[in-house]
Amino acid sequence: MGSIDDQEVLTAAAQAQFTIHLRNTTNADNVHAYITGTDPQRNHLFFLRANGKTPYYPANPPSNGAPLGQDCAIKLGGPGSSTPATIPHLNSGRIYFVLGKLDFALNHNANGSSPNLVEPTPTDGKGRNAKWGFAEFTWNTQQMYANISFVDFVGLPIALSLKSSGGKESHVSGLPAGGLAAVCKKLENLGNG
Repeated sequence: MGSIDDQEVLTAAAQAQFTIHLRNTTNADNVHAYITGTDPQRNHLFFLRANGKTPYYPANPPSNGAPLGQDCAIKLGGPGSSTPATIPHLNSGRIYFVLGKLDFALNHNANGSSPNLVEPTPTDGKGRNAKWGFAEFTWNTQQMYANISFVDFVGLPIALSLKSSGGKESHVSGLPAGGLAAVCKKLENLGNG
């Protein structure tokens, strides 16, 4: 174990890691990603810092609504580029993609050392005025599970490709171009029928 900016960092020998390539398929230059979840070895809230390599384990704040405290917005390259990020085992992970940036906050957890995460919402703060979406995943010693579809949320189209150690690649496409507008139009038409 080592320390970077007063944060405990687990080395590759101490914890498994893999590199994910975050691809910017938009026409925008101002795309950021946030990676968060629960580190199963520590049972602690995890964020990946803006450099896409350094773990950040936020301290439990004394009160609710505390700022995140570190820059965890991973700036993606321009349209068509890929940006690598190194992820350890995580439970209930999310990768947020946003045109611009999102606000995250921390609430005090009276039952432990790990804070509770206040996630962005499309009805408040920067989340209300930003175009964003997320994919959910869990990666541990038993499985890699990912989900890009949602029952109650539609945002930026997100696709997922996974290449196994044996070389087999699987791909799941997100919403097609114009998909969000089409969903909204159909919902509007429900009230007119």
